[in-house]
Amino acid sequence: MKTQKSKGNLEFVRVTKSNLDRFAGGMSELEETVVGRRVDAAYWGWRYFENPAGGSSTVIALREGRMVGKIGAVHLPIVVAGKRQRASLVEGISMLPSERSWECLRGLIMAALEEGQRDSLSLAFGFAKKRFAAIHNKMGHHSLGRTPGWFGFADLKRILRSRGVPGIVSSLGGLAGRLVGVRRKRVPIPGVEIRPIERFDVSMDEFWHALEPLQWVSVVKNTSYLRWRYDSCPGYAYKRHAAFRKDRLEGLAVYSISHERRNGYLLELMADKDDLNLLKRLAVEVVDRMDQEGAGLISASFFPGSAAARALSALGFKAWSPLFWNIETLIGGSWPEDPSGEGGLKRWNFSLGDWLYH
Repeated sequence: MKTQKSKGNLEFVRVTKSNLDRFAGGMSELEETVVGRRVDAAYWGWRYFENPAGGSSTVIALREGRMVGKIGAVHLPIVVAGKRQRASLVEGISMLPSERSWECLRGLIMAALEEGQRDSLSLAFGFAKKRFAAIHNKMGHHSLGRTPGWFGFADLKRILRSRGVPGIVSSLGGLAGRLVGVRRKRVPIPGVEIRPIERFDVSMDEFWHALEPLQWVSVVKNTSYLRWRYDSCPGYAYKRHAAFRKDRLEGLAVYSISHERRNGYLLELMADKDDLNLLKRLAVEVVDRMDQEGAGLISASFFPGSAAARALSALGFKAWSPLFWNIETLIGGSWPEDPSGEGGLKRWNFSLGDWLYH
């Protein structure tokens, strides 16, 4: 895009490979100021230009050379109704408190729409807090409703202590945690071995090839995607566990830990043929690992009706209430009608890892 200026001397510029070095530091500063998250400048090159679909439609707002706002749209490969397409993950709008005006907001939205059209991306999806839904409506997105979030207690006593609850009360909470915590009985599955892996290899392609026909809408979670998302993300560490039967990959789980908050995040949970028993076995394995690594609370996001959601529910995970989790799923573009008639968020395979936040 050509650099655009508003009447208030705001300048809107597309982030490209050629200008990334100039703007990466400012994007990191903006992220820390607005979101409270520290990321290295190298993170933005990974996010916007090393992804499997190879690009983004990200636009920044400058005032007198200082970055004051950003709207990101990462290009990702997805499958919709059996057809692979390229879509944009709209990651949201960030603006400095002093720049939260209609002028800046409108400029970012209009510039992002222009860049999405220029890139010939007919589909978009994203996740945003409900109070920002009206902004996304102006971008041509509409909500499919609240995105489900799941939580489970690995160690309630640890959670209470980390929040300064007195020892006696937290000990009582620990006793209660045995009743409301994740049920971790290991049910053996003959012939299946679960073990950690360091990186994803090409066996993931065969695994995903069998899973993809079961999806109505999903990011294409093949080797290329998983290597990019979890093996090469700067500044983040992920743990991977895989299930094998005679060296054939039959399931996987990915998680991360926020040690500052004592939280664990279950980012991926998949099994061949959506095998519920194997999904539960994998989930128990990684919950145990997160517990050992100091996590008290574990969060995940899988859509209703998905095999992963059913597995977590069976283990005692609960759905976050709107008071604590009020994220909506947004889509834009020409989405085909689901012939099953279920519609909404049914048969979607999007996980917390696809948000690219944790």
